[in-house]
Amino acid sequence: KELFRAANTFLGHRRGGLGIATIAACGGFAAISGSSVATAATFSTVAYPEMRRFGYPQSFATGVIAAGGTLGAMLPPSTVLAVYAIITQQDIGKLFIAGVLPGMMLTFMLCVVTWWLARKHDFPRLPKATWGRSWTTFRQSIWGLMLVVIIIGGIYSGAFTATEAAAVAAVY
Repeated sequence: KELFRAANTFLGHRRGGLGIATIAACGGFAAISGSSVATAATFSTVAYPEMRRFGYPQSFATGVIAAGGTLGAMLPPSTVLAVYAIITQQDIGKLFIAGVLPGMMLTFMLCVVTWWLARKHDFPRLPKATWGRSWTTFRQSIWGLMLVVIIIGGIYSGAFTATEAAAVAAVY
């Protein structure tokens, strides 16, 4: 919820901002959970009611959540990449790092398409948040954002393996 709230605070005032915030928060959550199903399930309970409350069509809201859920397959620590690495006997850390740039590009492109559709259909905007509220929501989401840094940074730096990263993340 904190990731969605922070993304919504910074992006909600734009055309299609709730949809863009959902995609951004899905990317953040996917980088924590590594699961497409968990990402889609989480944001169907967090973001869907908000989008419907502000007048977004049901088809658009579910489409944004479904598209954002796919980020879990690409952004590390993706379970799909981990299974692929085990089957092909490749380095999990290298595959995770290889998924970062394409995952970020996909997230950006999904945001652009969401913005374009929202602009085309004139979806509502939310009021712009104050700097005080923006700072507060950022501080509340920093714990989730740091988890991504710990997992990816730890694996890439060689401080721990992917399995150890899961344990460190659980302790964190």
